[in-house]
Amino acid sequence: MSTSDTPFTITTLIAAAARILEDSGFRAVDPVSTGVWRATEARVFEDAYSVVCVSVYETWRDLSSLWADDQANLVDLISRHFARNEAKAWDGYLVLLTPSVVPAVDHQEAIEIQRNTVHVRKLFAAGDELETIDAVRRTLLPLLPLDVQEASRPSNVLHSLPTLLARHGVDHEASRIAIAAFLEQRPIIEAIHGFVEKREGANRED
Repeated sequence: MSTSDTPFTITTLIAAAARILEDSGFRAVDPVSTGVWRATEARVFEDAYSVVCVSVYETWRDLSSLWADDQANLVDLISRHFARNEAKAWDGYLVLLTPSVVPAVDHQEAIEIQRNTVHVRKLFAAGDELETIDAVRRTLLPLLPLDVQEASRPSNVLHSLPTLLARHGVDHEASRIAIAAFLEQRPIIEAIHGFVEKREGANRED
C-alpha cells in the first residue's frame, strides 16, 4: 500500500486502516447510520466488544481543531445504539490520523490528545509515524488480537506490553489487568469492567 518513499494519501491511509481492522475481525458500519464527521475521511467499525471510529484529517491543524467534534459524534453514536450496561458502551475508540507532520511547537498538544481518555480512548499518529502499513498496524495495535505466537513466548514478554501500549494512549493499569487475566485464563472483559467500575467509584468518592 505504502512505502517510505510513497507517502500515504487520505484515501490510502483510511483504506489501510480499514483493511487491518477488517482482517482482525472488525466489520465496517454502514456510513448512512453513522452520521456526518468533521474529518476528511471517517469510517466506523465494530466487533463483539468495541466500537471504533477511524478519522483521517488532511492536516494536523484540521485534526487539532476538529477531533473533539468527532469525539462527540462517536459518543452520541454509541449512546444511541448501546445501553450503559453493554460492553460496547464502555469500549469506544477514536483513531486520529493525519499524513501531515505535527509541528514541533505542537508536540505537547499531540501528546495530550493521546493521553486523553475522557469519553473514549484515543489512538493517534501523524505523518512521520505513518510511513508504512506496519506503522499503521502499530498504531492500531491496542485494537488488534494478541498474536498467538507472541502469546506463546515467555510471560515476561506480555508483561512488557502495558508500557508499549501506554505509548499509544492505552491506560497502563487497564492493560496490566487485561494481561493478568489472560495469563490466568480469566475473562478479560470482566476484568476490565471490574477495573472501570472500581475507578468510577473512586472518582465519585473524590
